[in-house]
Amino acid sequence: MEFQKALECLSTQIGIERWEPDEDGLYQLDYDERLTLTAFSPPESAALYLVSSLIAVPEHAPASFFQRLLQMNFMLLDTRGAALGIDDEGRQVHLGLSVPLALVDENKLPDLFSGFLETSLEIQAQLRGETSAGESELSASYSGLLNFQRV
Repeated sequence: MEFQKALECLSTQIGIERWEPDEDGLYQLDYDERLTLTAFSPPESAALYLVSSLIAVPEHAPASFFQRLLQMNFMLLDTRGAALGIDDEGRQVHLGLSVPLALVDENKLPDLFSGFLETSLEIQAQLRGETSAGESELSASYSGLLNFQRV
């Protein structure tokens, strides 16, 4: 599936009339004032990238904070195939997922998107100390997608 077609399908399914890119060509949505989800596909790429901004890196983060990120990333098990990372400035923790566009199916797109959203919220809660591993705030349905707002 082409990136623009995937965005059109997703926009329709989550109730956004037109999802326009920002000045950097990124498609961003705020979810329930808790995180921002970004979708993009560089022209030279044949993949859909989803990135969520989870939490700010604590100013004087102890080594245990970074150790926890590495543990969560191990074998991509706690992140359900996505990867945790820190931005270039070292200020924000992000979760990213790359999916080949050839594997993106119109019928499976809502599940892919809502699964990534659920994983993002669960990891965000864990990093904030709000829940422990295994607790879930959302079900894997896309009913939670209706809380999105355009950035």
